[in-house]
Amino acid sequence: MEHASVQVRRCAAVSVGHLARIYGEVEAETVSRLRNLLMDKCTAGAAEGALEDIEIFIRPGD
Repeated sequence: MEHASVQVRRCAAVSVGHLARIYGEVEAETVSRLRNLLMDKCTAGAAEGALEDIEIFIRPGD
């Protein structure tokens, strides 16, 4: 999620959201990287969507 291309960073964020929904788990480092994407107006929307998917589909303690 640190690629030079904005499109690649956005796709990475969206993909993390899909992975959270499908597999029910995401590494803490990945969540941290998504939060970093929130600071860029070009990737903030995709990052926010992925973080929402994580909140919805990953239960604490699972």
